[in-house]
Amino acid sequence: MADSSPTTENKKLDDFYQSILSKEPTVRLECFSALENYLSDVNTSLECEDLTGFITGLFKWIEGSNFRIAYNGLRAVELLIDRLNSYEFECLLDNVVTITVDRLGDAKDQVREAASNLLIKLMTTFTPRRIWDLIQPLSFDHKQFRIKEESQLLLIRSLNDKKKRNQTIVFYMNGPILL
Repeated sequence: MADSSPTTENKKLDDFYQSILSKEPTVRLECFSALENYLSDVNTSLECEDLTGFITGLFKWIEGSNFRIAYNGLRAVELLIDRLNSYEFECLLDNVVTITVDRLGDAKDQVREAASNLLIKLMTTFTPRRIWDLIQPLSFDHKQFRIKEESQLLLIRSLNDKKKRNQTIVFYMNGPILL
């Protein structure tokens, strides 16, 4: 009798698809450890019949109210970004930045830290300027104080990262833009 649980050995990304789309928190939580191991292994294939749908399912995790599932979704997307080339993730960039900025206002420190790490990862995958162009209208004038505060901390962190790499920082009239 074959075990179809998400913790069994998965041979391809499609094996996780139903668990990713599940609305059951226990299924999502059980699926994550196997998914994390799968995505961490560079020898595994990222071929999926519906990769966009798969990533959109992870976005639903991030948007959810359960902080553990949201944290796991942020981690899974970060691992996917490590493995995918920027062209494959390009069409989803606006969505991932929008939902990740919303998570900067989470009540749990670990979720805010994971959101910040994901945004920094996006800045290294794409250009910091491009990501800040997406973050800026969503964060600095946000009604929630924590999003404003975490965005400022993210700005400091990204400036420190750029300073370490000796890259140019240009300030425009409407705010900082990194090159």
